[in-house]
Amino acid sequence: MKNTLRYFIAVLLFMPAVAQAQYGARLDSLLTLRQQMKPGEKEQIKLSVDLATDLSSISPKEGLRIAEEALGMAQKTGQPLLVAMATEAKGMNQVNLGLLDQAETSLRNASDLFGQLGLPAKVAKNDMRIGITYAMRNDFNKALEYFTASLNRFESLHDPTNVASCAGNIAGLYVKTGEQAKALLYFQQALEIYNAIGDEKGIATVTGNTGLLYLSVGKYPEAVEYLLKSLQLHEKRGNKKGMSTVLNNLSVLYSHLSEPQKAMEYTRRSLEIDEEIGNTRNIASGYVNLGVRYQDLGDATKAMESYQKALEYLRNGKDPETLGNCLNNIGFLLQKQKDFSGALEYYRKTVETYKNAGHPNTVFMEDNIGKLYRYAPDSVLQNAGIDPSQKFQKAEEMLLNSLEIAKSRNAWPELSSTWEGLAQTYEMMGDYRKAYDAFLQHIIYRDSVNGEASRKLIARKEIQFEFDKKETTLRFEQKLTLEQLEKQKLYSIQQQQALTLNQQALTISNKEKDLQRLAYLKEKAEKQEKQQQLSLAEKDKQIQEVQLGSMIQDKALQLQTLAKKNALIGFLLAGLAAILLGFAAISFWQRQKRAKKEAAAQVQYTQHLLENTEEERGRIARDLHDGVSHELLTLKKTLQNADATHKIDNIINDIRQISRNLHPVMLESIGLQLSLETLCDQYMENGELFITHDIQYRKGLSNSAELQVFRIVQEALSNAIKYAHANAAKLSILQTDQNNIQMIVQDNGKGFDVDSALQSGKSFGLNSILQRSKAIGGIASIKSSHQGTVVRVEVQVQAT
Repeated sequence: MKNTLRYFIAVLLFMPAVAQAQYGARLDSLLTLRQQMKPGEKEQIKLSVDLATDLSSISPKEGLRIAEEALGMAQKTGQPLLVAMATEAKGMNQVNLGLLDQAETSLRNASDLFGQLGLPAKVAKNDMRIGITYAMRNDFNKALEYFTASLNRFESLHDPTNVASCAGNIAGLYVKTGEQAKALLYFQQALEIYNAIGDEKGIATVTGNTGLLYLSVGKYPEAVEYLLKSLQLHEKRGNKKGMSTVLNNLSVLYSHLSEPQKAMEYTRRSLEIDEEIGNTRNIASGYVNLGVRYQDLGDATKAMESYQKALEYLRNGKDPETLGNCLNNIGFLLQKQKDFSGALEYYRKTVETYKNAGHPNTVFMEDNIGKLYRYAPDSVLQNAGIDPSQKFQKAEEMLLNSLEIAKSRNAWPELSSTWEGLAQTYEMMGDYRKAYDAFLQHIIYRDSVNGEASRKLIARKEIQFEFDKKETTLRFEQKLTLEQLEKQKLYSIQQQQALTLNQQALTISNKEKDLQRLAYLKEKAEKQEKQQQLSLAEKDKQIQEVQLGSMIQDKALQLQTLAKKNALIGFLLAGLAAILLGFAAISFWQRQKRAKKEAAAQVQYTQHLLENTEEERGRIARDLHDGVSHELLTLKKTLQNADATHKIDNIINDIRQISRNLHPVMLESIGLQLSLETLCDQYMENGELFITHDIQYRKGLSNSAELQVFRIVQEALSNAIKYAHANAAKLSILQTDQNNIQMIVQDNGKGFDVDSALQSGKSFGLNSILQRSKAIGGIASIKSSHQGTVVRVEVQVQAT
């Protein structure tokens, strides 16, 4: 489902950027004509731009090279329109290479040039492409801003075809953000436009995309209905390529319904059409899909034959993503057959393919290789240049690397899988404590992914509601007979119900297995820790015995030496030395004791002061909330003037905000973590500061200590806004296995001299952070530069 949705969005978002791309004969023709012309001619530059545009979707590296070459020639010959077109082609290739910041710059430049030339349609196209770069960087608000701007421009130009295309792209964006109801509305808008202008191709495409939308949220009967309608429309138009795409999507759908035979049937039909029309790119991916279907059916021989056929079509290297998928599938198949050497070879080829193409899947292939290291025979590892004694460490290294990338991309399914791989690795290494913690993280992320499924269930209800409202408008010229449609829907509903029951049973079984595994790992970890403690105690005992023996020997030697000397003088000197040492030790001990008492008294005084301050804040907050607010409400009821009551409402809201700032009354009710997240959200909602947070707190501090932590964070964020003039900050709280809590507040403000500020006597906020940290037994540090300020606090949780 995840891969289906990802592909679905990519198709929607990139549709405007590659709409002009043609393949086969057109590409060969452009190459031939370009070679026949002299460099620098206007027609030769135009052909170069067209060629770079076509290559953007199949070989963006080559397309970027040709676009830059065309741009240089256009600038040299002083042709502004060709400069704009070459800059546009450059940006399109940079998008497909993942060079998103550079692509945005190129597309903005192209948009400015087209604007100067009076070509608003070109400006609208590039607005859409700039929106794509933001969508690929997960900045969905910016992406929506540019998509909407493009749609508005096309509406003002009375260009319904591109308006419908923009609506389809906005729908794709809402699919990615999980707002399926809004996505459906924009699909319906696009469909209405295509129906109005009689664009059968657009009708068929949007109908198919609507089916994919239902597929993405697991609403299989509706997905069947729309995909079959789309297939019929493509068949009516004789659009073989569209038929192939829909048939492939139906194959994916029945694969999700655990119907491998039916999925195989649709895959075969899709592949036959691609071979008939000579669609080389789709033939390769079709054979890869065919191999997957054979694997689902348990036929490894035919699966391998299909993958090998796919490789024959992929030798030109123009489709690195499909090539990488094919190589990875072969590696997985070989690994299941215990051919670890062959599997490792193909996994490495996959990594090389993705790296050369700049594809993001590279790091997740390291996850596969890391897992393979654990089971591969020593001979295989030695042939690969890996020391067998280090295979677990090497596996851990790759899995941790994959974990960091997955975290940076917020890829929860990959995080769950990688944590599970780490748990298995640590267990094989004999480190049961790490294995237990890693497996617990796996369960947390896996359950979060399952929670996403619940969110999708709500989205399905929203989709159904919106669909019912618009149902009368969704009519098509050609329809399946009611008997055929109802038969397909009934079959899909039955399959979905059966699949749901199986999934529920599997979920219960998996949870029972998880609990048993956690209990096993915990028991092993506790035994291992006890054994380590006993081993340390035995070592300490041995050391003490050795030290005692040494002391006895030293004492005997001293007695022998003293017996040979003058007994009286030696005795007096020894006694005097002992007395002096005793006085020195007693004096040192007393000073240390006084220092500790003074320090403890200072900390206790600070704690009482902070507690009294918080009590006073709470009292004032209650007085404001219960007293002044109540009186204002009473006054409001007696007044009939609308302006006066509105002003009283504003005053009441201000008093409530002051009350909340004075004392976080909900801290004890909702806990530290949710209180801090709410604080960050308030700053975000007020537009004062963009805050990201990563809070991993498992309890352990007292209520008063949690209040001090809350105040420290509040003070740090307040300073970032008031004095550092920061516009972004990050809050991190990590509770380690040793019950050590590390808190970091980092901003991008202008910075300041920490020592000078503390010595000035005016920096109450900074001193408040230091004193509050001491009061809860923590250590605080504040570092600042022109790049921003970092406040770090470490607190040791007392064992209970």
